[in-house]
Order: sequence, then structure tokens, then C-alpha cells
Amino acid sequence: MTELLLLALLPLLMALLGLVRPLVRRLPTIAAALMAAQIPLCLWVCWSALSGSGSASAGAQGWGLDELGAAFVVLTTVVSAAAVVHAALVWKQQPTTRTGPDELLPGLFYTLTGAFIIAMYAV
Repeated sequence: MTELLLLALLPLLMALLGLVRPLVRRLPTIAAALMAAQIPLCLWVCWSALSGSGSASAGAQGWGLDELGAAFVVLTTVVSAAAVVHAALVWKQQPTTRTGPDELLPGLFYTLTGAFIIAMYAV
């Protein structure tokens, strides 16, 4: 169970940073870096299940992860990371003179994306 919490740490951080209003302009870059770091972390956590070895040094066996489940977790992580990096490129091209509710859209996007990733891991 500890490995599942470790896997949820970076998406949780991204979700929480999405709620911090002063970070809205820098959040796309921060979130892209967090999700890029999430890929090797995910591979490390899932490696024992992906390799088929019985050793659980990375600990995926602690929460009952088999090969199919590990592949799903890795696929979810890679697709989510690609979406967040793509979103960072799109948000940087948007006008920076957002006011009112539009100013909070990037933060809301990253908060909901982090929550989605955590929910997918829990499934």
C-alpha cells in the first residue's frame, strides 16, 4: 500500500499546486516536470510486476499488482504525462491577460488532472 501512496504523491502535488493562485502562470511548466518525473517513478514501482520476477524490491506485489494491472498503470501514466506536457505548450501560447474566472482555468485543469490520475491508480 505504501507504493500506491508513493505513486500518488506527484499527481497529488500537481493537484494541490493547481489550487495556489499565484502559481497559475508557472504551473504548466511545473506540472509538466512533475509528470515527466512520474514516468520513471511509475516504472520503478511497477517493475517487479512487469518483469515477472518474484522479488518485490520496488514493492508492486505489496498491493497485489499483476502484469496487466502494471501495464495499465504505466500506460495511464505515459498518456497522462503526454497530455500534461501538451497542455503546458497550449497554455503558454494563450494570452497572459486572463482576468476573472478565465485566470483560474489552468489551475483547475491541473487540479482535476491530478485527481483523475490518482483515481485511475486507485482502480
